Amino acid sequence: MHSYLQALCREIDQIKSEISMGPDIAHRHGQQEIAALKYLSATLAERLAQLEWALANADIQTTEAPVEEAVSNAEDEALAPQSEEIDTQKMPLADATTPPSENQINAASLSERLQRQPIADLRRAFGLNERFFYTNELFDGDGEEFGRAINEFNHLANFEDAQKLVAAKYSDRYHWSEEDENVQRFLAIVERRYL
Repeated sequence: MHSYLQALCREIDQIKSEISMGPDIAHRHGQQEIAALKYLSATLAERLAQLEWALANADIQTTEAPVEEAVSNAEDEALAPQSEEIDTQKMPLADATTPPSENQINAASLSERLQRQPIADLRRAFGLNERFFYTNELFDGDGEEFGRAINEFNHLANFEDAQKLVAAKYSDRYHWSEEDENVQRFLAIVERRYL
């Protein structure tokens, strides 16, 4: 549950940073990015409701367990059949998660569709935080090189050409690895340029 809370905190921070941009957020981001923020906000609210429900049910489960008083009558103990002791530590616990609802499945498919929306201009696809992040993580802090790379990607005809550019110019120079999660996320955004 700790990792679940950390994920919620990261999403809250992302929404806060986007909202803190003020009223000109619509000018900096296209309608697709705003729709994605709305979806993220709705998903966050749903997850918080699920977390509250899980915490409330955990309290109910702990308070519903009746506490039986020990019978000190030796006669009752003698008459009761001896039962095997059960090692409760070895018994599996039921999974605390509930199966996803139809709304969650539809929301997930909406999220996937939003992530597959084409990007007309990569310069507008990266928010301020993402620019700093990718500049520091993938371009060794060189903001000008990040900008040049985005311009080059914008002018290529297809994603195959973009992959060739990455292999020829950026992989060796900045030690990009195909297994690196940051590289994968960056290239996923670049790929949307060619959809």
